[in-house]
Amino acid sequence: MKRIVVSVVLGALIVAGIVVARLPATLISNAVTDASIVTATQTRGTIWQGQTYLTTPALELGTLQWTLAPLTLFTGRASVDWHLTGTGLQLGGNANAGFTTTSATVSGRVDAGTLNSLLAPYDIRVGRGVQIDTIDALIESGWPSALDGRVLWQGGDVTYTLSGRREAQRLPPMTAILDLDTSGDSAQPRAHVRADGDPILLMRAALQRNGFAKVGVTRHFTDLVAMPWPGSDPDHAIVLEVEEQVF
Repeated sequence: MKRIVVSVVLGALIVAGIVVARLPATLISNAVTDASIVTATQTRGTIWQGQTYLTTPALELGTLQWTLAPLTLFTGRASVDWHLTGTGLQLGGNANAGFTTTSATVSGRVDAGTLNSLLAPYDIRVGRGVQIDTIDALIESGWPSALDGRVLWQGGDVTYTLSGRREAQRLPPMTAILDLDTSGDSAQPRAHVRADGDPILLMRAALQRNGFAKVGVTRHFTDLVAMPWPGSDPDHAIVLEVEEQVF
């Protein structure tokens, strides 16, 4: 009798494994589309290994490919390697999700064309893209609890509209250091931007849990773009800050 029970259980597990392995990748693409402003189409494969094409109202992201490691499920986590490749966009990384936390890494590049599509509403254009160094994040309850990484910009020409007049500047290479500000009631992902080889802060950005992002520039930045800020503030002081809802 015991052998029969064991055989039935093993058989059921094998059948369940086969069924799950053959589940279509459209289950993932439908979940992505339902949960965000991202639309997933042209989906092929299975939930273990597949691909889909992602678009947003602002731009076409490209083809997302993923591979889910089945054995990690026995540890209570799901480990997924992914790659997103599009015109002017190449990103990749890993997401390791558990019941309460998710760790994620990402690296890659975003070319100038894709950046300019994102910056178009602000009438800003850049001549070069950015390189995303490895970014590590830990997510708990839908919000980062740890963050570390770098984003590198090679520098170059930047054009923008100011007071109805088109302006142009050539800026030096810059690096944004990403971390988590834990000084307040709620941790905030933030970025500190400095020119390479220059210790003085140029810009600071922070994402708040209410969906608003704040971006501030220092007096040093206004000097860099030949629009010096009046007064006696130190170079590292934030002299201008804007806030906008991003989600």
